[in-house]
Amino acid sequence: MTEKKIPSLQGVRAIAFLSIFLYHITVEGRWGPYGVSIFLVLSGFLMSYHYGSKCERLPRGIVSRLRYAYQKIKKLYPLHIVMLVFAAFANYISFRNEVVWGKFGLKFLLNLLLIDDWFPRNDIFSQFNIVTWYLSAMVFLYFLFPILIRLAVKISKKDCYYMRFLHISSWCVLRY
Repeated sequence: MTEKKIPSLQGVRAIAFLSIFLYHITVEGRWGPYGVSIFLVLSGFLMSYHYGSKCERLPRGIVSRLRYAYQKIKKLYPLHIVMLVFAAFANYISFRNEVVWGKFGLKFLLNLLLIDDWFPRNDIFSQFNIVTWYLSAMVFLYFLFPILIRLAVKISKKDCYYMRFLHISSWCVLRY
């Protein structure tokens, strides 16, 4: 499949990158979460744009969906391995006698597979190599994407209006 680039989205990506960068170099400001949200929405939009009409070619089983998620993130994986080894060494030096080491093997394995943030437990969640939370979230979304796109394709136009109404109504109730 030849992927068509959408040049107008490059500016949006630049703004998102800049907002995350500014968030990380300053003490004050709320730019980072907005930039992360923009990246997540852009990723979902582009995946739907590229695969929406070809959803029958997307993986169906759990193993094939995990393989699909890995294929989407494999360019970043070598750097992830290097940083994971560095984080393990830094954690060893910092927490040599702490309770943190009680589940070292489990934390290392879950972080290696980028699924450590899939478990909302304080003793596992974002503790070993905290900066991989975004990659873990992306792997999770890549894993769910084939299921969600198939469901989205099957939704009728009438159902879309109901879903929009429910979404806006629930947002208003939660907001006010």
